[in-house]
Amino acid sequence: MPEPIVRRFRPGDEASLNDGFNRVFGLQRTLSEWEWKFPALAPGRTIVVAVEDGGAVVAHYGAAVVRMQLGELAGWAGQIVDVFSLPQVRGTRVFLQLYETCVREFCRPDRLVMLFGFPGRKHYTVGLKHMQYVALGQAPCWRRDVSRRWWWPKRTSRTQDGFDADFSDALWRSAAPRYRWATVRDARYVRQRYTGRPGVEYLHVRVSRRDTPCVWAAAIQAGGILKLADMVWDGAEVRSLHALNRALDGAARRLGCTSVQCWLQGDEEAEIAFADLGWRQIESPEDLLFVARSGHPELDLEDVRTHFYLTLGDSDLV
Repeated sequence: MPEPIVRRFRPGDEASLNDGFNRVFGLQRTLSEWEWKFPALAPGRTIVVAVEDGGAVVAHYGAAVVRMQLGELAGWAGQIVDVFSLPQVRGTRVFLQLYETCVREFCRPDRLVMLFGFPGRKHYTVGLKHMQYVALGQAPCWRRDVSRRWWWPKRTSRTQDGFDADFSDALWRSAAPRYRWATVRDARYVRQRYTGRPGVEYLHVRVSRRDTPCVWAAAIQAGGILKLADMVWDGAEVRSLHALNRALDGAARRLGCTSVQCWLQGDEEAEIAFADLGWRQIESPEDLLFVARSGHPELDLEDVRTHFYLTLGDSDLV
């Protein structure tokens, strides 16, 4: 049988690619969800495939692309997701060829300044050996029980539901200096990430103080847990995080959840406030690691390790 051809993604590959993903992972993902996850953004789709004669995709290595600010750098980065190979090409060099092609084609200053991902330990070991990942730490998982009798400080903030583009842009303008190492969480990002996913609805919480945006968060119920997927905080008053936690408790009770969970790293003030509010760091249930590879000579991954603002929304777990 001829060896499959390893090449960049071409329009028309998506149906076969998505079918292969569903076969390997036993899912029924629709093409519309694939298109949401891999939108055709400015740098183009960062996807490499192996195809047989006739064009059927038998392996895939690709990244979901996001805008980032990384210290003095600003550009696009790619989270490696949905990697698979069909049985007929396992045990061959195809997977390594996919990775090498992805790095050569995309991991460079004019395309992606960083590739990153969240592998389990088994896949991390393979990646460490063949793919020159740098391990940046464990997934920073936090958890808090929902209490019906939790004491909250006097309410001085206004809490609202739903996505609001003007609110998100205004909040990001004021909060962005706090998140110099982070995904750009402006209205464009929030709209695509948390309002455009087919068949999935996220809870949006907005907290204002005298009509000034101070906190936005997105959450989703999964397996009886309310997961805080993402958050932007202006850092001005801890009371706004109290208001957010009140809203999360109320949503959790409505949904029958007994705990709330999140990832939180890279915002020391928020971590201190969360600890004071009863959140505790726990071992990641998925036992995931944060790994990355630099695509820019001026990007120091040690700085990413120590400064990067990380939430569940930076992964594809929610």
